[in-house]
Amino acid sequence: MSKDYIPRGLRELVARTACRRCGYCLTQEAVVGTPMVIDHIVPESLGGPTEELNLWLACPLCNAHKGDRITALDANTGEIVRLFNPRQQAPPARASPACDPVKLVERSRATATQRQRGTHVAQRGPPATTRAGSSVRSRVQ
Repeated sequence: MSKDYIPRGLRELVARTACRRCGYCLTQEAVVGTPMVIDHIVPESLGGPTEELNLWLACPLCNAHKGDRITALDANTGEIVRLFNPRQQAPPARASPACDPVKLVERSRATATQRQRGTHVAQRGPPATTRAGSSVRSRVQ
């Protein structure tokens, strides 16, 4: 929970900028089945400000797994690396050629380890439904 109040307009701006997707697992808000939360990329507890450039959208599970960390142990190299920053880095699926793929993989791997990727999807609730009542998941498949 944020110590500082995040104004409604700023929340909406962050949600629109993030395309209403979690910045870490890229799941759409409609699929998660619960409201997304505003994540402080650099947590308030570590001095991160409550301003647009330090905020991003996260699903409750990714936000809980990230917690108040900005670094994690890379399980493959044993190095401490910065966690994935959705404002500054493209996710691996749409990484730009300008980014350093080795660092991106290390950061993504550490972030995935931090949020316990194997249990992430399994812990989600039932599929979200559209206004017409059909399952979003069944429409995508």
